[in-house]
Amino acid sequence: MNRPLILLFLFALVAGGLAALTLPTDAAPTSDYYAWERITLDSQNDVGSYLSLEGYYGATAPTIAYYDATAKDLKLARPIPGNCGLAGSWTCEILDSTSSTDVGQWVSLAFNGTDYGVVYYDAFFGVNRYTAPAEGIFGEEIELVSGPTVGTANALVYSDGTPHVAYLRDVANQRFGFAERVGSNGNCSTAWECTVIAPTGGSFSIDAGVFSGVGLAYSSSSAGLAYAHPVASGGNCGGGKWACETVYANALATSTSFHMARCGLISCSSPSQIAYYDYLLGGLIYAERVENGQGNCAGNPNWKCAFIEFAGLPLDLINPGLSLVVDENNQPVILYQDFLEDGYTNTVVKAAWPSADGNCGPTQNWQCVIVDTGYRAGAWMDVGASLDAELVDNRIFAAYYEAGNGDLVLLSEPAPPATPTPTPTIPPTVTPSPVAIPAQAYLPLIQK
Repeated sequence: MNRPLILLFLFALVAGGLAALTLPTDAAPTSDYYAWERITLDSQNDVGSYLSLEGYYGATAPTIAYYDATAKDLKLARPIPGNCGLAGSWTCEILDSTSSTDVGQWVSLAFNGTDYGVVYYDAFFGVNRYTAPAEGIFGEEIELVSGPTVGTANALVYSDGTPHVAYLRDVANQRFGFAERVGSNGNCSTAWECTVIAPTGGSFSIDAGVFSGVGLAYSSSSAGLAYAHPVASGGNCGGGKWACETVYANALATSTSFHMARCGLISCSSPSQIAYYDYLLGGLIYAERVENGQGNCAGNPNWKCAFIEFAGLPLDLINPGLSLVVDENNQPVILYQDFLEDGYTNTVVKAAWPSADGNCGPTQNWQCVIVDTGYRAGAWMDVGASLDAELVDNRIFAAYYEAGNGDLVLLSEPAPPATPTPTPTIPPTVTPSPVAIPAQAYLPLIQK
C-alpha cells in the first residue's frame, strides 16, 4: 500500500533494516484465494468481539466459541441444524453463564480428538477458566492468584491428550504464564501446574505437532518476537524447563499467529512459521524457520522474515484480527484485518499468500486481496476484529466480529462442487428380427 508518511517513518525507524526482509520461499502459487462465501452466524445481541475457531480431524466445518457482550456469557456455535446460521443450519448455544456474571472474553477453543475444550476469562473474579464437557469439567479455575487478574489473553492446545494453556498474568516481572493440566496436586490450582515463561509478554500464540510437541510464539519487550518450547533440562527460561530464543529482535508484535512444524520421524512437511502485525512498522510480517544460518531476521539467522504490506496500526494491541493457516499444499495463507486499505475509511479483511506474480511482498511475490470490504446494506463498517482461521476438510474457514452490527461472521472457501452420481445406462430393448427357419427334409424310408 502506498503511504508516503509511513514509508518515511519506516526508514527512519528501521534505518535500512527492512531491506533485509525478504520472502523465505519464492515459489509459484499452488492455490489462490479469490473466491469466498460469507454468512452471519449469530446476530442475537452483540456477539463475537472475542472468539476462537477450531475443527477436529474429519469435520466438514469448524466449531466456534465466542463472547456474548450483551448477556456477558460464553457461547458455542456448531455446524448442526438448529437456531442460527444460514437457514438454521447451525446451532448457537450458551456454554457458560453460571461461573460468574461476566464470562467468555479472551476465549480459546481446541479439540482433543472429537471432544473440545475451552479456556476463557472470568471478568468478575479475574481468573481464567477451563471447560471440557466430554470430561465433565465446567468452569474450572486454572490459576488462583490473590489480587492480580489472570487470563486477559489465553491460548489453548492439546498435546498427547493433555490441555496446555499460555496466558497473561497481571503480575510484575511474571507476566507470561503457561499451565498444564495434571488433574491433582497442581501448584497453581488443584488440577493445574503453572510456570512463568518470561517476565514480560504481550501478544502470543500456541500450537503443537504430533512429533514436534508444544511451541509458543510471543512478543517480549526484551526479546522482540520470540519462540519458546519445553526442554528436558538446561533451558534458559521457564525455570529451566523451557528454551526461549529471539526470532526478530526489532519486532513489536501486536498480534501473533503461530504454526508449529509438522514433522514425522524422518522429515518435516512444513516448518515453524509466524505471522504478526508489527506495530513499529505498521505492517504485516511473515517469518519462517530455516536451518544452517540461512535466515535474515535481526537477532536470529535461523529465521527468515518478510515484510508483506502496510496494514496500518491495530486499534487493539493484543488481539487484532490476524490468523496464519497452512493449507493442504503446505502453503501459508494469512487472513488479516487491514486498517489502512486505500480507498476505505473502514477496516477490511484481506488474504495473503505466496505468488510468483503477486502485488505485495518484498519483491511482489505475495498476492494480497480483499475478501470482505465491510459493505452491508448501503453502509460501510469495520470488519475483521478477533479474526481466527483454520483449515477444515481442506477448506479455510475464518470467523470474525462485524463491529457495526455486533454480529458473528463466518467466511469460507466455497465447497467443491459435488461429484454428480452417474446415471445408469439402460441398454435399449432390442426386438429380434424374425429368423427364417428352413423346411425340414425327410429322407425316404428304406426297408431292408
